[in-house]
This record gives sequence, C-alpha cells and structure tokens, in this order.
Amino acid sequence: MLIIALAPYAAAVGLCSLAFIVAARRGKRSDSAPHSATSLTLVECTSAADVACCATHMASILSSMRAEDRLVVVADHVTDHALGTLRQAATDPRVRVMENAGTKGKKSAQRTGVASAETDIVATIDADCTVGEGFCREVATAAAPFSSADFMLLLPVEMRGDGSLLGSLIEMEFGCLQVMTAGSAFLGHPTMANGAGMAFNKQMYAAHDQRTRYASGDDMFLLAHAIKCGAAVRYLLSARALVSTQAPSGVGAYIRQRTRWLAKAGGYRSWGVIALALIVFAGVMSWPVGLGMAAAGSMSWGEAALVFAVKLAVDMLACGAWLFFRSGWLGLAKLWVALPLEVVYPVMTVTVAIGAAVRDRGKW
Repeated sequence: MLIIALAPYAAAVGLCSLAFIVAARRGKRSDSAPHSATSLTLVECTSAADVACCATHMASILSSMRAEDRLVVVADHVTDHALGTLRQAATDPRVRVMENAGTKGKKSAQRTGVASAETDIVATIDADCTVGEGFCREVATAAAPFSSADFMLLLPVEMRGDGSLLGSLIEMEFGCLQVMTAGSAFLGHPTMANGAGMAFNKQMYAAHDQRTRYASGDDMFLLAHAIKCGAAVRYLLSARALVSTQAPSGVGAYIRQRTRWLAKAGGYRSWGVIALALIVFAGVMSWPVGLGMAAAGSMSWGEAALVFAVKLAVDMLACGAWLFFRSGWLGLAKLWVALPLEVVYPVMTVTVAIGAAVRDRGKW
C-alpha cells in the first residue's frame, strides 16, 4: 500500500530529475553561442545583519558586470555607520546605494530597488551571495529574447557548506530542491522560485501583488503572477548563471531559515505548488510510516525496507542530477551523502512544519 502511495512522489521527482539531466548533458556538450545581450540592473537588499557580508561580496558582483550594467544596493533601515560601510565599498560609478524609506523588510526594500532600476531587465540576488565572472552576460543574453514581453528567469542557486556532515547534507538537500525547481519548469509547470537568483522585466514586477502581510515569499508570489498572466517562465541551467550562498551554520539556523520559507506557504494560491508540496511531504514521510507499521505488526519488515529502498533510489537520482551539473561525473563521488540525508530528513521536515504552523507570518 505504501509503495502505491509513494508512486506520485517517485513520478514527480523522477520526471523532474530526468528533465534536469537531459538539459544538463545538453549544456555540457556545447558552450553557448554568442548572442545579443541587453543591459541589466542587479538589485541587492541588505539588512543591518548582512551589511558587512554585502560589502565584502560586492567585488564578486562588480567583476561580473559589464560597462552597461548597474548595481542597486538597498539598505533596509540600517545605522549611519552601516550605510557608510556600504558606500565605502561602492566606489564604482556603476553602483548606487540607497535607503529603503518604506516599511522595514525585504519586500519594501526590493520594490524600492526595482522601481529605481534604469533598465527594464532586473535580476535579484541576496546580500550574502556571490556570482561568477560571466554572470551578468549570461543572464542578459538569456533575457534578451523576452525583453519586449513579460518573463521570469529562474537561476540556479547553490548552498555552500562548511565541509561538515551537516553542511554537506544542507548542500545536497538544497541541490535537490534546485532539481525540482528546474525540472518542473522544463516540463512546462514551474512550481518554485528563489529570490536569491531570478530575473524579470520591471513592468511585470510592478504589477504583481507582494502580499505584504507575509514577511517572506516575494519570489513565489511573483512566480504565481507570472504564471497567471501568461508570462514566459524559464530556468537558466548554466554554471555561468549560478548564484552561490552560504549554508546555515548549524541546525538551529537551518530550522529557522526553512521555517521562514515554509511559513509563507499560507499565501499561495497555486494548486500546482500545493499539490507538489503535499506529494513531497507524503513521500518524505513514507518510510518512517512504514517503519512504524512494521513495528506495529501491520507490515512486514521486508516491505518497510522496500519502501525505504525505493524512496532512497528516487532521491539519489535527484541528488546525482545536481552533482552532475555542478561537478560532472566526478561529482557523483559525494552521492553517499544521500543516505544520511534520507535518514534525518523526515525529522527535519516535521520540525520545520511545526515551526511554520506557529510562526507569525508577518514578522520581519
């Protein structure tokens, strides 16, 4: 019975993984031919806690920018000293540092930055993120065909751990989320977005409902608007468009981050997202349920082991797809991390779900 219940999860993850693998292999076989690109504005918002990180990482962003690109850094209700730190780092004439005069929080800060963009094409990254040298050209080239219409580009985002087992688990879990994000978009049914790496046209962003009663979720609310208005939604599967961010430093930080992400789910109105979330949750909890049923005598231990094996095989496909994209065939050596991740992930999921249920969704 549990194997049958696991079928929707296996189908969803399997299809997304295969779509991702096909696209990744196609990308590794041939480099992108040069295309015309448009100018681009990067918008980066920072709170007081992230000012030092934002100032330090600004060099990586500047190295990716062309002469025609611009960077807007929005300081969200920071101290004068912090604002001075940002302005000292922003000596390049292509950078503008401004303050969020609206409601405190990323939603208001991001809207301030996008509204001030000098170009129609805008990309957003988070204050703790870094990008590669060819980032702006890659994103601008991919956006150029859509410059006269509404569009949204979903960019690949990676989390870098500290080398510990926990860091490796978080890296792998987030990579699998990227496979689902990309795979669903490749299959024509985009279901997720990440504000740390997305590009869009300014007019579409201005028209979407941010749902300001939710402190987080502007990325997903923008995706829902893009789908509703028939905009082109694409995933840019390119290592040159990769955005890198640091993984949470500890279990507590991980739980708080994921809880904040899940808490915004109450604002979703996309049945595709809701259905996928329910399918994934059922899949994650399948083997613990099987273990409990076997202990209670309502299922054999062999059947419970089969449920675990099927779930692990499906998840290893997603993990392998991400590792292949990041490091090629040699990257598959890290696939062993899928096993401990499989064991601890149900506990992490339940903890996050409980935390999200009681969290104040309007708390910044």
